[in-house]
Amino acid sequence: MMLVKKLFVTYLAKKELDNMWKVIVIICAFGYECQLLEQNPMEYYHDYNECIVVSIEKEKLLTQLYRDYDYYVVDSEATCEQVQAT
Repeated sequence: MMLVKKLFVTYLAKKELDNMWKVIVIICAFGYECQLLEQNPMEYYHDYNECIVVSIEKEKLLTQLYRDYDYYVVDSEATCEQVQAT
């Protein structure tokens, strides 16, 4: 019975590690197509909440950067996409 429990715990830990999240920021500027932006180098997060906090912060920074370069930002979105680590 102990072996089954250990295998199950190992399975749950691996399943949690397999569910990773990456930051996605979409910025739409007037007169241009919307840009889907990802981190480079790519960083992965184990928790959606941690990922969305980073994504929102990056959206704010990128939107301000676009405005600093005189782009009229029509819309922007911060989100996270789930990816399989293995």
